[in-house]
Amino acid sequence: MSADADRYPCLNPRNYHEGVAPATRHASRQFMPFRMFQVAAAMVPAKTALVTEDGSLTFAELDELTRRMASGLMALGVQRGEAVSVLMGNRWEQFALWLAVARMGAVFMAASRYMTRTEILFQLDELRPRLVIGDYGVKLDDILAAATGDPVEPFNNELAGFAIRFSSGTTGRPKMMIASHRTQSWIYPMYASEQGLSDSDVHFCVGPLAHAALHYAMAALFVGATVVMKEKFDKETLWNDCARHKITNTMLVPTMITSALDYPGEAPELRTVTSVGAPLTPALKTKFLHRFPRIGLFDMYGASEFGTVTCLRPHEQMLRPTSAGRACVGSEIQIFDDEGKPVPVGEIGSIYCRGPSIVDGVIGSVKPPALPAHLVADGWWSCGDLGKLDADGYLYFSDRRVDLILSGGLNVYPAEVEAALVEVPGIRNAVVVGLPDEKWGQRVTAYVEGQAAQEDLQAVLKEKLAPYKHPRAVHYVPELPRTSTGKLSRKLVRDAIAAGQMPS
Repeated sequence: MSADADRYPCLNPRNYHEGVAPATRHASRQFMPFRMFQVAAAMVPAKTALVTEDGSLTFAELDELTRRMASGLMALGVQRGEAVSVLMGNRWEQFALWLAVARMGAVFMAASRYMTRTEILFQLDELRPRLVIGDYGVKLDDILAAATGDPVEPFNNELAGFAIRFSSGTTGRPKMMIASHRTQSWIYPMYASEQGLSDSDVHFCVGPLAHAALHYAMAALFVGATVVMKEKFDKETLWNDCARHKITNTMLVPTMITSALDYPGEAPELRTVTSVGAPLTPALKTKFLHRFPRIGLFDMYGASEFGTVTCLRPHEQMLRPTSAGRACVGSEIQIFDDEGKPVPVGEIGSIYCRGPSIVDGVIGSVKPPALPAHLVADGWWSCGDLGKLDADGYLYFSDRRVDLILSGGLNVYPAEVEAALVEVPGIRNAVVVGLPDEKWGQRVTAYVEGQAAQEDLQAVLKEKLAPYKHPRAVHYVPELPRTSTGKLSRKLVRDAIAAGQMPS
């Protein structure tokens, strides 16, 4: 790692504000993340903002720490428009760093510790940050030691770039995208509105801060709620931790919910759980709601390209258990074919979104596939997901286009097969891929965690799927590979097959 540390901070940082029009008096300077926090801090300065494994901070103390970090970053040479990359795991200090970067007008990118060294260096080379904080660069103590105490004038251009989003990279190298202060700000009142957050809530933050967990927690802070931060998710103690801290709201991914449901605890104050990152299966919803019928379950769908754009709300979970919900406030969803023409209701096509949370541009070396020009001109974006809409506007996610299996001339959507497999007693998780086959073109192949009786497997497949969709082989494996965000990954399964680490 020492050689890598010598490479960073970069000597040739990129300025992401170049060419951005200055904010005018008609632009809302309040629609910026740091100003949202300032409003909350002024409203409840003495209230506890963060509860950490090291102690707690009031809103006033978090505000003061943010100011010191902004001063330290500037003293270390960070200029407005230049990027700061954070690689430090789930440390609570990321909240203050994020707010400090927003205050001074720099650009923030958090890298996940779960990534490989190669993946991290690729992102840093794409980003060209002025400063790397954590594993590959300066330490938090260095930033605070550099602080001068001089006031840092708050940045006021909501149109300037603020947050770097990298796509998940499940189909290849991730794309680097930028979101402005205005774009990034939109998601917080949307989250708060959807889940009815208020200053009486206590949010439990247990997911990776390099991903969505940071932003769900920020939405709570911005309404004056308290955030309890845990550095590592613990499936064995989740519900008891919720009881101990009087947690009312949390965000989890399906794998967290699946594993935690095997352990005791009541979480008596918990009123809402939001699931993101992957679709919740009907079987998992049923299991969760049977155990916690009083808890409101939200299932939200989104992507790095356009943020969170649909929500299936608690009263809809069992009415439309396979849906990803309807568009969130301000967002539009439409399904188009390859030529950019709307497809009829109920037919599968490419999912397109437009609205205030969509990124402001793809700026790295990895470019997205070309989209129909008239859709781009109208503000539509697609991340390559496939799905359909019903007559009431509910979205049903199918797959990523790259994962589509063409077997015997017929389309097979892996997600549909996976959804059937996890309904088989004894199967916890499943990944389905298409492998080369001389006769069929591609053969449907399943990799599953758990064990199942053959008669149970065949009974469910016969009930749920047309014969051409049935896996031609089902391989039972101890553990399926996951991305840095905890998602099951078909790409990683295909990579493991190619490397001879999984059966083909």
